[in-house]
Amino acid sequence: GGARRLLLTGALRREGSGADWRGPARACRNAGRRVQELCDRFGEATYLSALEALLDRNYRAMKTLLTTIFEDGETISFTDYICDDGVGYGPYELKLSLTRTGDKVVLDFTGSSPQAQGPVNYYVNENLVRMFFGIYMITVADPQILWNDGFYPLVDVIIPDDSFWKPKYPAALNARNHGIGRVFDLFGGLLGHRSPLLHNDGCGSTLTPRGADPDELTRSRGWPRGEHPNSALAGILEVRPPEVARIRGGAVSRVGVQATDHGRPAWV
Repeated sequence: GGARRLLLTGALRREGSGADWRGPARACRNAGRRVQELCDRFGEATYLSALEALLDRNYRAMKTLLTTIFEDGETISFTDYICDDGVGYGPYELKLSLTRTGDKVVLDFTGSSPQAQGPVNYYVNENLVRMFFGIYMITVADPQILWNDGFYPLVDVIIPDDSFWKPKYPAALNARNHGIGRVFDLFGGLLGHRSPLLHNDGCGSTLTPRGADPDELTRSRGWPRGEHPNSALAGILEVRPPEVARIRGGAVSRVGVQATDHGRPAWV
């Protein structure tokens, strides 16, 4: 429709970007039909009560997790850096502090550098920070907890204006993937204060080469390797077969970057 055409106006590769939009749109339509089928079968009230039960289960589990890991009244902080922004400015200091008061925690980005001149700014909203924090906590601390946003009321987020995390218009944002990686690094640094088992083993850079298995070097086909050695693959450093170093069915594998390098080494 018109909205999609407008959004694709500035896309460099409209065909690929259009496919990126069509996939989620079709998935939402299919999900909508399934929701309607469930409501028709069990009734709207039963369906909504089931959703509330799932949210409440997540809330109670995360409340227990937060009060178990973090000391009440204590503030812990971690600082990471981006060396430069690609246009000659930097380094940029990225700081995150966490304080638990009662059942709630506050994530505070105060102390981070002002917005960058180059394109590495990462404009992040508070709910996205909550989602990242919840995913990280569940993945490394208690993977049995169901993923949803029931825990959001337990997490307050402070992001200063005109900072690296909330730049003022106009601000370049097209290299923000470095900021995404640093968010998870900050979580890893914070949780590392509590236990090494809650720390991740990566950094916030991204490498996307293409390669081929040794017996395929003379053939035209190969395999793409998208390596994100940051905490999006949060977990303890361990070597496993390369087949598990993937995201399957929406679940994040707990695997170290070295496992990927062991199974699919890269030559430059």
